[in-house]
Amino acid sequence: MIIINDKPGLLCNRLWAYSFFIAYAQKHNRKIYIPHFREYRSYFNDLSVIPDVYFHNIEKYPHIDALSFHFYVFLTKVLRVISMFVNLARLRIYIDSKNWTREQWPEAVMRQNKTILFLGSWLHPKDVSALLEAKHRIIRLFEPKHLYRERIDQLFSNVRGHCDVLIGVHIRRTDYKDFHSGVYYYKDDIYKRYMTIILKLFRDRHVCFYIASDSPIDASQYHEFDKVHLRNPEMIEDLYALSRCDYIMGPPSTFSMWASFVGDVPLRILRYKDEKITLGQFSPILYQNVFRNGEQFHHIDNQDETSLHEKSLEGYL
Repeated sequence: MIIINDKPGLLCNRLWAYSFFIAYAQKHNRKIYIPHFREYRSYFNDLSVIPDVYFHNIEKYPHIDALSFHFYVFLTKVLRVISMFVNLARLRIYIDSKNWTREQWPEAVMRQNKTILFLGSWLHPKDVSALLEAKHRIIRLFEPKHLYRERIDQLFSNVRGHCDVLIGVHIRRTDYKDFHSGVYYYKDDIYKRYMTIILKLFRDRHVCFYIASDSPIDASQYHEFDKVHLRNPEMIEDLYALSRCDYIMGPPSTFSMWASFVGDVPLRILRYKDEKITLGQFSPILYQNVFRNGEQFHHIDNQDETSLHEKSLEGYL
């Protein structure tokens, strides 16, 4: 069994990180246990839809659920201490107390059967081909519950009745004031500038914008556009809505990348405040940070960062 021992950030960071290893476990007939997803489990329709993929979930007995989770956390701490003095690999337990969540297990260890292997999903090398092969199963696994989909489907049914093109605009504010020194923190006038460019690109068609934001939206700031948004949306509702748009644009984010991935929606990441945009620059996400057109995203201050995903893309581009 593979046990994922990290919780890298918010919802979509975890969806990306965990999906790679869910797909890997499926490819190699291994069980996988994902305990650190508790705050998001209620968003999804059926997290048991893929055999041998286990989330920490005892819905009928929430007190037992909480108790068993705390027991798991306690047990891992005990095993990490023991591993400092005893070679647990002899017992077919692979746990790295010194590099907890930063393990770099070789493939020979990853493939061993009848072992318990703890690893951090965010930084561990990924098998891209496994994710691409399992994409449809991953999408089914993380399908939002009907109550979240229904609200968006009803809204979009009305919107689609009068617009030709629906553009998802992802606004990221709260944590982006500090993320990478605030370089991706855009004020309303920046988003409005890009929305105006989109209108020019589709000058012969009626464009409507869906605005998704992690902070309250001041609709009056966007009065000149045909736009819709939800009041007090759940995170999963905005995510699902973006996946149902025709195009998505927004600052770099695993949120918009996941929406593009599951909905096969062309995405344009806005890396600067004054870029030129063409329709040819929009492309669906193939997997995290990599577009189907072969382009790879790198942060502005890290142009030379080495991709964590070294597997060949041959046959998928």
